[in-house]
Amino acid sequence: MKIQTWHTYRELAASAVEMICRGLDDDLSCQTIADRLSVSPFYFHRIFKAVCGEGPSEMAMRLRMERAANQLIHTEVSVTEIAFQAGFESLEGFSRHFRLRFGAAPSQFRRLRVVDRRTIHAPNGIHWQRGDFIPNTDLLGESHMSLDTSDLGIEEIAGLRLAAMRHSGPYHQIGNTFCKLRPSTPTVTMYALYYDDPESTPSDQLRSDACYELQEGEEPCEGAVVVTIEGGKYAVYRHIGHYMHLDASWGAFMRLLAGSENGGRPGPCFEKYVDNCNTTPVESLRTDLYAPIQ
Repeated sequence: MKIQTWHTYRELAASAVEMICRGLDDDLSCQTIADRLSVSPFYFHRIFKAVCGEGPSEMAMRLRMERAANQLIHTEVSVTEIAFQAGFESLEGFSRHFRLRFGAAPSQFRRLRVVDRRTIHAPNGIHWQRGDFIPNTDLLGESHMSLDTSDLGIEEIAGLRLAAMRHSGPYHQIGNTFCKLRPSTPTVTMYALYYDDPESTPSDQLRSDACYELQEGEEPCEGAVVVTIEGGKYAVYRHIGHYMHLDASWGAFMRLLAGSENGGRPGPCFEKYVDNCNTTPVESLRTDLYAPIQ
């Protein structure tokens, strides 16, 4: 059992938490925060959730709702204005969400003035506070968990030149785009590149690329363009089995990565399909997951 700290990713998450806590009225989309931290949204969301126990958008919404509850109790600001400050476009949407969080409509909550109901359970202990809100990032914890990182590999790879066809929509439907690729040889290695976080991006706006590796001097098939994967150091995790279970492996991969001492760097995460799915039993399919690290 190899025991490592969460120091590197704890710092990344702490920086994001401070952005969220001090900028609740700003654009706090996963894409925006990841851009400011120079990491990919796909990669950042998984690291943040592994360290904090909730996604960045979930944390932002929870803190806005805690602030809204506090405003209802301690101020005379109208419910409509509080709803807009919380990021809702309608009072109806805010009221529905508030009731789900606190078990009462905003107006009823204000009448009850029940102070101990203004805070929502947080998996990391971070809550909204009055004033200039600087969170106690020690609450993220210097993890004492023991993590078996033996399944986490490190590879130094050369740059890859790929023929890529853009897939827009749910990631699990990327197989439809792979069917449109026409590589010159059936034994070519296939890849999938992922650019957006599927938990904070509307499914119809998710961007990914279905790809195959190009040989030197080879041009992509009709409908595809050339993209490159930057060479360098990557963390690698092997998934064995049906492609439908890949999301669970990505979650396990990112938890292990968060427990390692490898810092992230910009660039897409991607999948490399080791086996031909047309000739290999689904239970034996090998897929390698890659994330760029420093």
